[in-house]
Amino acid sequence: MNKKAIFVLSTVMIVLAALPAKALHSPKEWYDTRPLDDKNGNKVEDAIDELMEDDPCKPVDVFICFLNDCRPDNRMADLKLLVEQYGGNVGYASTVVASVVVKQIPVERLCCIAAMWPEVGYIHLDHVPEWHMTTAGQALKAHTGFYSPNTAEDQGFDGTGITIAVLDSGVDDPGGPGITHNHLPAAVGAPGVAGLFIDATNNLAFGNPDDTLFHGTGVAGCALGRGTAGGTRRGVAPGASLFDCRISTPGGALSSSNIQQVIDWLTWNGNTVVPPVRVANMSFGNSTPSTGTAVTASIEALVASGVVVSVSSGNQNTCPGTGIGWAAVATRAITVAAATHNGTINRVDDVIASYSGTGPGIGLTPRAANRKLNLTYLERTVTWQRT
Repeated sequence: MNKKAIFVLSTVMIVLAALPAKALHSPKEWYDTRPLDDKNGNKVEDAIDELMEDDPCKPVDVFICFLNDCRPDNRMADLKLLVEQYGGNVGYASTVVASVVVKQIPVERLCCIAAMWPEVGYIHLDHVPEWHMTTAGQALKAHTGFYSPNTAEDQGFDGTGITIAVLDSGVDDPGGPGITHNHLPAAVGAPGVAGLFIDATNNLAFGNPDDTLFHGTGVAGCALGRGTAGGTRRGVAPGASLFDCRISTPGGALSSSNIQQVIDWLTWNGNTVVPPVRVANMSFGNSTPSTGTAVTASIEALVASGVVVSVSSGNQNTCPGTGIGWAAVATRAITVAAATHNGTINRVDDVIASYSGTGPGIGLTPRAANRKLNLTYLERTVTWQRT
């Protein structure tokens, strides 16, 4: 290949790498496990079938996931009309995953939609997440000389130059009223965007949200608390910047559809934050074992865009080893179990807590082979890679 051809090819690759992907992708294309949660093959989650037997008129919120790597945009008006005729309404349509949220539709109508629409690949509930962090460990073993030597900071890593997105109940500003942790950095953002939050109408809004439940502030402190002169209240990455994302409504309600809105925004826009978002933390989950949902697919796409994602494995696992929820099952995210410190700062006696969720996910084989998620998918889902 001559130099001119190499130059042209390189230019094309650079241009393509700078463009965001336009295609939407079907969550179910990534799984070979649908028989595990759709045993009768009617394209509807078994949990929905069970609800239909108990109360067919019960209104539910669901995700409709489409096939063939595209949401049928030319038929969205038809879907909206049909859903409204059934008494429901169309909510958030993902910009990353081929899915749309439908709210308050009678459960008996979902089988009709699945049967009538060949574009529909799978319908599942808008599963309600749960907050996962009741106490913080005393010894994070991250910063220099406080608990032990040879820490990340000893190697020169303290988060400087990156932003951590904390997807939680909001984070209180330093020095403000009702502060539970006053050693955090002020939130940063993109031009005109200081943070994200879900408003009272379940829509994505921009601003600097306060902590509605005193949960997110504590999580942020573990991640990037800057500590005191005595070395206490210091997080893993005290040099990092904070991007505040409140995934709950002002009243504290959680839904996976609201979380997906925030994740999708970060996938496309996290690099516009200064410094850019390189890490996202999600200390929530679902105690019901799952093979994955549309939001799992959005988490995978966020990782593909260049963000390291950490997810809680859950705090309400009554039968350890039987599975983890839809957020923790994302194979490219880092799933973190709960630990017990046994009342000491010595890490030797730290073990996984008895209540912690543990994997593997339902139907998943070891990480290297458990999904059809490959470089071809990565290239067509997000064609740019952050540096």
